[in-house]
Amino acid sequence: MQPYRVKEIRIVDGGVAGPETKTLREYERPSADRSEVVEQVRRFFEIEMSSPRALQTVDFDAIVVIDPEGAEIARFSVADFWIREWRDVAFGVAERGSGHGGRTPVST
Repeated sequence: MQPYRVKEIRIVDGGVAGPETKTLREYERPSADRSEVVEQVRRFFEIEMSSPRALQTVDFDAIVVIDPEGAEIARFSVADFWIREWRDVAFGVAERGSGHGGRTPVST
């Protein structure tokens, strides 16, 4: 088992240097399998963002998974989540739980 770090971050304007990140919370997920820890964090992120209270409770801009060597191996962005949700609504995709990420096209 190796310790993977998970960070909830806020992206702040760094001026001329460009965007900087501020760590809001950080915790470890011990795992022997890289893909397992990424999937666990992805599921947590999806549940957190799908909550009816997400707009009131989510204070981070992204969740980042860092491997034991310090490399970022996954990033789940709040902005990307809302863009995907908007596209699903705009282009007629409904939640059905069919194994396609929980979404399948709506038949008309």
